[in-house]
Amino acid sequence: MKVGIVGTGLMGSGLAKRLAKVGYEVHVWNRTKEKALKLTDFGVKVEDTLRDLVNEVSTIHIFVSDDEAVREVVYGKGGILEAISPGKLVINHSTVTPLLNVELYNTFKSKGVDFLECPVLGSWPEAEEGKLDSLVGGEPKTFEKYEELLRSFSRIVFYVGEVGKASALKLATNLMLFNIALSLSEALSLAEVWGVEPNKVLDYFSRTWLKAVAERYGRRLLREEQIVRFRLILAAKDLSYATSSARIKGQPMPLTSTSAQVYLEAAANGFSEEDYSRIYYFIRRRAGR
Repeated sequence: MKVGIVGTGLMGSGLAKRLAKVGYEVHVWNRTKEKALKLTDFGVKVEDTLRDLVNEVSTIHIFVSDDEAVREVVYGKGGILEAISPGKLVINHSTVTPLLNVELYNTFKSKGVDFLECPVLGSWPEAEEGKLDSLVGGEPKTFEKYEELLRSFSRIVFYVGEVGKASALKLATNLMLFNIALSLSEALSLAEVWGVEPNKVLDYFSRTWLKAVAERYGRRLLREEQIVRFRLILAAKDLSYATSSARIKGQPMPLTSTSAQVYLEAAANGFSEEDYSRIYYFIRRRAGR
C-alpha cells in the first residue's frame, strides 16, 4: 500500500519512519520541503506538492498542529480536497476540535472518500516504535477496513465511535495530563518555598496513592534540560480547544480554563517551543526564583 503523510514535524516524521520500516511505500509532503528531506534516508519519498502526494497514494495521513493548519492543507489552494478522488482514505491524526473532524467527515464523504479521525497518545519515539495509543472515530465499516493499518503503528487501537468522539476523548485525556503537570508544579513550589526539597516531596508522594503521578511527572518536571516530546504551545492549544469544545455543549470547565491561561502565559514568556513539563520552571519564575 502507498501511504502519504502531510506534515513532517516530530510526529509525522516518526510515523513515516515506522510505516516505511514495516513495508509501506511512504510519500510525504511538508510546507518546508527541506525539513522533510532527511526522511529520504529511511526510504521515504518527498513530494513537491500536495497534489503530487494525493495522486500517488491511496491513504493520506494528516499530522499538523491545529485546526487552522488542517483547514489549510485540506481546503487551501492546491490542497487535498482539490486533488483527491473517490475510494481513497484520509486519516486526521492532528489534535483538533471535534467539530472540525465532523466537518471533514461530511466533506470527504460527499466526495466518495473514506475518513477516520485518529488522534494519538505518545510522542515521536512511540511513533517510530509502533507503540502509539490510537483513538479512532469513524464509521464501523471504515474502521474495520483499515484496522490492520492502524495497528501497524499502535500499541492500543481504541475505537470510540462516530467521528467527533475520538477527538473529544483526546482532548479529555490531554487536559488531564496538562492539568496534573501544572498541579504537581504548584505542589512542589508550595513545599519548596517553605523549605521542603522537591525530591523530598516526590519521595513522600511515591509512598502514597500519588505514586503514579510522582513517577510519571516528578523527575521530568525537575530536570533542568528536557528533550522536547510535546511543545508547550501545543499543550496551551489543546487546553483551549478543550474549553471551547465544552463551551459549545454548555459544559463549564473552570479548572481547565484557568490552566489554559497559565500555559498560554508560559508560552508568551519564552517557553513556547520547550517541552510542556517546563511549566514547573515557569511557575517558579513567576515567584522570582
